[in-house]
Amino acid sequence: MVASQLLIQLNFVRDSLSPVELVPVAVTGNRGAMTMMMNEPASVDLESGAGLPLAAHELQERCAEAAALLKQLANPDRLLILCRLSEGEACVGQIEAATGITQPTLSQQLTVLREHGLVRARRDGKFIHYRVGNDAVFVLLRTLHGLFCGVARADA
Repeated sequence: MVASQLLIQLNFVRDSLSPVELVPVAVTGNRGAMTMMMNEPASVDLESGAGLPLAAHELQERCAEAAALLKQLANPDRLLILCRLSEGEACVGQIEAATGITQPTLSQQLTVLREHGLVRARRDGKFIHYRVGNDAVFVLLRTLHGLFCGVARADA
C-alpha cells in the first residue's frame, strides 16, 4: 500500500467519525508506530491493511456477492425450502411435507440452491438429505425469521 492510498483511507475513516468523541488509535508499520485520534479504540497495521476500511473496489466486490446471494433468496419457494432446512437436515419428502412445494418445482429449486452452494446434499441409500450449506445463508435465515416469523411482530 502506498502512502497516498493510506492517507486517503485514513482520511475516509477520520472524516466519517464524530469529532466529539475521539480517542487515541495505535498505527503500526515497517517505519515505526504513530498515534492518531479516532472515535473508538482500534489498531491499524500499515503492512497488512488490517483495521482499515475496505477499498472501493473491495466494497464493490462484496456488494456484488451480497446481491447475488440475495437474488437467490428472493424466490419464495427457495426461501421456504431454506427456512425448513435451517431447522435441520431433511430429505425431499420431508421438505415437501413441511413446505407444500410439490414436484417438479421442489427438485428444480433444490437444484438451483445446490448449484449456488446454498444447500449441501448427502446420499444415504436411496435418500438424499439436504442441509443449509453456507454459514452466511444460515445467519440471514435466522435474521429473516426473527424479523418476519417471530412471535411478537411489530406490525401485528
